[in-house]
Amino acid sequence: MSVERERELRQGSALYPVSFLLRYEFVDVSEQGQPLAGSHSACDRVFRSAQTYSGRFQAPRAIFYYGRGGAQNLTCLLRFEAKQGERVQLTFVSTYFGNKRCSTHKDSRTGRWKCDRPAKRTVGGEGFAQVTITEYPWEGVPIKRDCLCTNRSEPLTIHTLTAPVVEINFTVTMMNITEDYEDFAFEGEYRFVASGSGDEAICSSGWGERRLRGSSGEIRLFDKRQVATPSEVVGDRNVISESVRAEVVCVHRPWLIEPGRRRYSGARKVPLRQDTRI
Repeated sequence: MSVERERELRQGSALYPVSFLLRYEFVDVSEQGQPLAGSHSACDRVFRSAQTYSGRFQAPRAIFYYGRGGAQNLTCLLRFEAKQGERVQLTFVSTYFGNKRCSTHKDSRTGRWKCDRPAKRTVGGEGFAQVTITEYPWEGVPIKRDCLCTNRSEPLTIHTLTAPVVEINFTVTMMNITEDYEDFAFEGEYRFVASGSGDEAICSSGWGERRLRGSSGEIRLFDKRQVATPSEVVGDRNVISESVRAEVVCVHRPWLIEPGRRRYSGARKVPLRQDTRI
């Protein structure tokens, strides 16, 4: 895009010299992926394995999304949609979150990354900046996976994602007028990889069977040397059996336990991961 400006001088001589300073900047509006239909932000994108199996992703570099371009807050969503029998692998090459005070640590129990920040500073002080990764094993059922908020230039791989849909949410609040994509940014690579030929066989219960509904039920893990009791439904009671060997391969594949609509119509759905202690 070219912009022309014309200034007409009616007076001018050696006694009245004229000088001016012109500042310009080329705005990078290129983005990977495709526009996300029905989104509320122009920086929301979608990556589908039906179109490409690997590539790069990054935070937007258009100045208008940031404080120096007039925006105070920023939210961008990157959505990755895998085909059946595939999973998503994400590698963050670098992440930068300006001077927002926050630390990222790995939860020793779940092995997932968490954000830890002073609560008072996010409310009335400096705002916050972070990247969150969320899985959608079933449509409309989000499971928050990881949160990153620390400046780093070393690669960080988020793997063992089993859900067919994964979203990256990039959020920055309370930017000042000097901050831009040099202060808040991330770059990474994505791959759609096969789940593994034996995964479905080891995970004796498929995705549909892991969405349970009823007044009560059981989820049993048995030693591979024992005889498995097949999955069954006794009245309104679900009984699901799965090999202990499957716990290694299917540890991140969640269970969704929904209350019976007739008795508990006002209750909420509860996603249950195998790495959650009960």
